[in-house]
Amino acid sequence: MRCKCGKLDLSYDIENKIFYCKNCKSRVDIDPEKLINAAMYVVQKETVNSINNSNLSELNKIKSSLEDFDAQIKEKVQHKLRNDAIKILTKLKTKQQLNETEIDALRYFLIGDAEYYVKEDVSEIIHSIKKTLEGIKYYSKREDVLSLSKLRAFLKDLKNNLGIVATYLEARERIDNFDKNMNNIDANRKMLIYVLEQKLKT
Repeated sequence: MRCKCGKLDLSYDIENKIFYCKNCKSRVDIDPEKLINAAMYVVQKETVNSINNSNLSELNKIKSSLEDFDAQIKEKVQHKLRNDAIKILTKLKTKQQLNETEIDALRYFLIGDAEYYVKEDVSEIIHSIKKTLEGIKYYSKREDVLSLSKLRAFLKDLKNNLGIVATYLEARERIDNFDKNMNNIDANRKMLIYVLEQKLKT
């Protein structure tokens, strides 16, 4: 990663979806093999800087760029698994048995990062939700401005925490569905073929 100014300060332009140098404002072309490294460098550097400087505008830019970077990583993972997925699809269509390695590859290809989310301990989040509901119950009986403001804060906390729990439950459901299908692969072969074909089209 180099810049013509010689003092590369790498950043990311979310609107134009390009990397650029903050120092001289010129575009920086990234080697495709180093794209993820560059993205994660920007995330780490600018997150720390924006928090240290309490810069809300920069923090919001990073939040927006995360969706782009996540999509890039997802595409790279699927590209790496694509050849394995094609071989697995052929075996499914010809009613051959899948070995353990192929089942693992199929698992990653179909349920992706779900495994990561179910490893999270949501018990603390659920405890926090219960405390938040107590606060909501208490302040919902009051009509003064301070109580209503606190009620809004509790609702925001509840929304954020419910999002975390929903992500966990969605991941758990995806894993459970995959495991059920793999436990009776012959009965679910047509469905697995269809899902895999659709995934390979994207």
